[in-house]
Amino acid sequence: MLILRSLPAFIMYRTFRHLVVLTFLAAFTCLRAALPSAVNAAPGSVARILPIAADGFAGSSVNVPANFQNTIVTDSRTQYAAFYAADSTLVLARRTIGQDTWQTARTQYKGDVADAHNTVTMAVDGAGILHVAWSRHANALNYARSVAPGLLELGAKIPMTGAHEDRVAYASFLRHPSGDLFFMYCDGVSGRGNLVLTRYSTKTRAWKQVHANLISGEGQRSPSPSVYIERDGNIHLAWNWRDSADVGTSRDIAYAHSADGGQTWTTSAGNALTLPITATTADYALRLPTARSPMNPPTVTADPRGNPFITDCWSPEGSQIPQYHLLRYDGKTWQLSQITQRKTAFELIGTATKRPPLSRAAVFAPSAWKKPPSVYVV
Repeated sequence: MLILRSLPAFIMYRTFRHLVVLTFLAAFTCLRAALPSAVNAAPGSVARILPIAADGFAGSSVNVPANFQNTIVTDSRTQYAAFYAADSTLVLARRTIGQDTWQTARTQYKGDVADAHNTVTMAVDGAGILHVAWSRHANALNYARSVAPGLLELGAKIPMTGAHEDRVAYASFLRHPSGDLFFMYCDGVSGRGNLVLTRYSTKTRAWKQVHANLISGEGQRSPSPSVYIERDGNIHLAWNWRDSADVGTSRDIAYAHSADGGQTWTTSAGNALTLPITATTADYALRLPTARSPMNPPTVTADPRGNPFITDCWSPEGSQIPQYHLLRYDGKTWQLSQITQRKTAFELIGTATKRPPLSRAAVFAPSAWKKPPSVYVV
């Protein structure tokens, strides 16, 4: 038996031009980074609304897309946030856990805020250096890092490896338990792209490409990925395929696992995957046809025993009402559960920024094993 719990909340939201954060979900961000402080969060915690700034850009959802990783991260007792100001300036913020006041710093950089895909992503490495990437929707890589540990001042914009960095899209940082960072992104555009995986070493202070083409779109499609790293370093990867710039061509939910820092990958059953992974060789948690309005990318996590869970929303067969679903691997097969009974029809089709009446979901598993197992969907 699996217990499913729903938490009706958002990590960040917008009230006109004021940016605020719900503090009890800040600890859930720690779960993403596999930090010990994540265990302090409790579903019954009382949320406090803490203003970050009064001049956040509000002309699009670029500052607040649900479940895009790393707009708020926690490192030990310090929490960081990133957003665009009303004039599109990239702003960084930080606070000490337990304190209500945020310190903000306007950087020397600006972003393309008209396109809501150009979100900010960031991470703190094991040495305390803040890494930030922005305006990353099939654009040349925009990346900089703080000039010293714990500071909000960014240095000059620099490349990572210099290879496959001309068209960066759907990027995210992930922190490995060693303190190193991963940077995963689509090299290309929606419907035509490959997944790139790079790794930053805190010892050498340099990036190295792990795979220039981990998942290949073969010039016919692109992957929309979500990734989760366990405390022991195991990596879980889930993605949709997208056949063109039209979001209505998004389909399927595929899965892969790595136990060696992303070098080699296996199916959910533990069978080795030949790289690059393609639409033919991928391991599918669910075969979903196009025109079913999935909200790409899906979200993946794992319980303390390493069992993966994936959540996404799409319209069931014969319906135009998207519902949230949960996929879980029971050691043999993927089990599917519909977890909502929405009544409002909506079709996710077309190109450019959309305004759907629902958001991407997030899924979290408790850090300690309990019986029966439970997961939380936000």
